[in-house]
Amino acid sequence: MQGFLVGAAFWALAVTALAQVSGDSGRRTGGHGTLVLPSPGVPLSLEVVESETRRDGFHLSHLRKIYRDAAGRTRVEPYLTPSDNLVQLIDPVKGMLVILEGSSKVAHRMWFPKTSSSGTAHFVGFLPASAQTENLARLVIAGIECEGQRVIISKSPSEIETEERWFSIDLGVIALTKHSGPDGERVARVQNLMRGEPDAALFAVPQEYTIRDLNVPEN
Repeated sequence: MQGFLVGAAFWALAVTALAQVSGDSGRRTGGHGTLVLPSPGVPLSLEVVESETRRDGFHLSHLRKIYRDAAGRTRVEPYLTPSDNLVQLIDPVKGMLVILEGSSKVAHRMWFPKTSSSGTAHFVGFLPASAQTENLARLVIAGIECEGQRVIISKSPSEIETEERWFSIDLGVIALTKHSGPDGERVARVQNLMRGEPDAALFAVPQEYTIRDLNVPEN
């Protein structure tokens, strides 16, 4: 059972991570998306506070740390919950995604096509024809000036979803996202952003870990 849960968690992380590498900031509705893209030349570290409040009163919040070096490699820890010990590494130069499983000292590795992207972020991807978009006032978040945009999708008169994002194209960072819909509200905000090259060891697989190569499952 534990192996199944780890595998399911890994594939959930892999889908999100691969979307990040391709420059997609995640689904426009229904998720926070990627807050730090693998943009080269702008090394930094930051924290992301995520919260979810549902209509039934359920509330959840947690913190994750993200690092990015000058090559565009990223490290995310933790990812799912504060007690989770899975660390995500993405290396767009080598075309490699790794999930470090701390409890078993296993590094689950997946290969993907290398990217030649200049790091320009696609902050708004595919939208349905019914979507309405509008620009929002600029905000300074975590010390960076961000452009804002709101997307409204009306699936039905009683089912309307709204997502607001403030982002810095120069830094390749989405500093704030707010998503609201029939189920509730989700918010993700960047804090404690520091520019500068992180420790190179953060982006490497520790020597004591066993590497297991995985293939992307086909439909």
